Amino acid sequence: MRFSKVIAVAVCAALVISAFTACGAATVNNKRIAESQVTKNIETIRENYADKDEWAAALIAAGYTPETLRQTVIDGLISETLIADYAKEQGLQVNQEEIEAKIAAEKARYPEAQEWKEYLRQRGYANDDNFRTHLESEALNRLVSEHLAAQNSGESLSDLLERLRAEARIDVNAMPLLRPYHVKLPPAEAGDVPPEDTVPSADVPPAPEPVEIEEMDPAEDTTPSAQ
Repeated sequence: MRFSKVIAVAVCAALVISAFTACGAATVNNKRIAESQVTKNIETIRENYADKDEWAAALIAAGYTPETLRQTVIDGLISETLIADYAKEQGLQVNQEEIEAKIAAEKARYPEAQEWKEYLRQRGYANDDNFRTHLESEALNRLVSEHLAAQNSGESLSDLLERLRAEARIDVNAMPLLRPYHVKLPPAEAGDVPPEDTVPSADVPPAPEPVEIEEMDPAEDTTPSAQ
């Protein structure tokens, strides 16, 4: 009987996990943003910290909880999805050869594998793929900005994103169970509650995929410079 109960609990847990996996973290106009993608993005940030205590301290310093950090990452992925869909509708496409050329140029400045790995780590990228995703997003934002400027509509990239969000059907699901990046934070001391609009600390590396859409100067070259 006891064994049967254990099996029943395990089956129920599997069903719950499967349900969340099927629903994903969010949907944008019926397109699913996978919970695994959100977790991957956050885990890339967490890799910069030695243990859970250091990770918890970084979250507190930045004014985040695991839940609010998850929401921030989801918001960024929603923005990226909306911009990508708009670009596709307008026939805008990133030149992959240019992206690969930028990566090759940066890697040439750090010929040793460990140097390149450290270069990426300091900028919040886990590997070449994360860096490539950032450059692709950056290039797409620039293309959209150029497209808007050519239309003379007076609409900026942030204006466009605000409009797309207002027109889109967006559903965000609750955080399922405990994610790998979850950590129990100590209770805040009296008078130590961060404001609602807390700006993340500079000590916390940026997510490898942008969480906000920024205005881009079409003529600006934003290739990261060596430090």
